Amino acid sequence: MKSKIVGFLFILLILVMIPMININGRSVKSAVTVFSDTQSPEVSLIARKTAQTIDSGFTDEAVKAVIIILQTNYKCDKSMFADTKAVKKGYDYSKIEKYVKELKSACILYKGKAAPVPYFMYSKGSTSAGKKYPYLRNAASPWDTLRGGSGSQGVSLNGINELCKLGLSCKEALSHYLRDVTIRN
Repeated sequence: MKSKIVGFLFILLILVMIPMININGRSVKSAVTVFSDTQSPEVSLIARKTAQTIDSGFTDEAVKAVIIILQTNYKCDKSMFADTKAVKKGYDYSKIEKYVKELKSACILYKGKAAPVPYFMYSKGSTSAGKKYPYLRNAASPWDTLRGGSGSQGVSLNGINELCKLGLSCKEALSHYLRDVTIRN
């Protein structure tokens, strides 16, 4: 019994000390990302997957477009998100969380149902439609030709980012690659 009390007090002491510990001038508490208890697991998952997917140079509108794609894909097949653990550094993670919360119910619909959207970072200069995804558009994506892309059937995330840099909204940029869909807020 005495050893359990000592162990409990030791853990309590460590928990009290964590905010006081500094590594390289930073508090350990501020070096760890903590997800609030009020944040749903889905919000946390979509935010982490977004952070894994985008580059630091993405515009805010392009980030929103990626979030809409990922949320739609999550609604269609949750197993695609099994490897979502680490967060890539670069884009402001708090902004990603904010946008995920704002766009919580956003979804791409085709004929009234959530429509999964294949995506890749760079295309080969254009994207193509197909039988499996009839809502994809044959679309030019000239920004990708300098990058040596690999994808063709799906949405070019770099292309969406470039369109957003030109002033298009996230929905307008998605519409460049998708047809006959409704993007629900």
